[in-house]
Amino acid sequence: MEDHELLTLSLIAGLFLIAGMSAVVIGLLVNFKKRKVIEDQAHELDLSQKEVEKIREVVNAQMKERQKVAHDLHDEIGAVLSMAHRQLKGVIEDCTDENVSVELSQISTYMELSLKNLRNISQNLLPHFLINFGWQKTMERLCEQVAAATDIEMIYTQNGSMEKALDQQSQIHIYYIIMELINNIQKHAQARLINLNCNAIHSGVEVCLQHNGLGINQEEYLNRLQSESGVGLHSIAHRIILLSGSIHFENNEQNGGHVQIKLPI
Repeated sequence: MEDHELLTLSLIAGLFLIAGMSAVVIGLLVNFKKRKVIEDQAHELDLSQKEVEKIREVVNAQMKERQKVAHDLHDEIGAVLSMAHRQLKGVIEDCTDENVSVELSQISTYMELSLKNLRNISQNLLPHFLINFGWQKTMERLCEQVAAATDIEMIYTQNGSMEKALDQQSQIHIYYIIMELINNIQKHAQARLINLNCNAIHSGVEVCLQHNGLGINQEEYLNRLQSESGVGLHSIAHRIILLSGSIHFENNEQNGGHVQIKLPI
């Protein structure tokens, strides 16, 4: 068997390995979200301290597992796949057989797609950009991503320093809450504009998200938690309890939907 055939087979096998790992990670994410715990806001549904501690333990365990998997994907598999992709590009440039070059170019395209999917999975597990570049740049980048992926305009404003007000772990929890809220707006609200404002003041942190689409009110939010519908809302409730904060939903025909999150410092 010629060298270029061996290279092609090796690259294809590598792609299957990456696809298998991606499937495992996606399954892990689904299992995270489906874990059943009491998820209603503690101050509204009068959870006992024992129940709150149980929620805290579950969420902390999930975060540790997410960090481990994200590290393995980003630093191990991602690095190896990037190296293989660079080497493949060099082989394509040196290849004199047109048919083989076309086949290798197709494999290179698949590898690029795998790398992109791998980065997305890793980012969903752990927000590397937030950790490396801070809160405000992450929110500004999020606005650009929402605009690029949807027809929704997103505007971000900030007062005070989130980094000074909250530790990194708390910032990560709020980041995931905001991501889940935006995901719900994209799916259900039919909105065209999102205004996100974060205020870090001496008494605490306040996050306000306003959109011009269809929203839910506080009663609907609590009813969905009690009926165990809406996995994303349960995830939000988990994190709010972990942060000892509160969340309030409002909705009206004129102003659209509004979500207010308050966290103590």
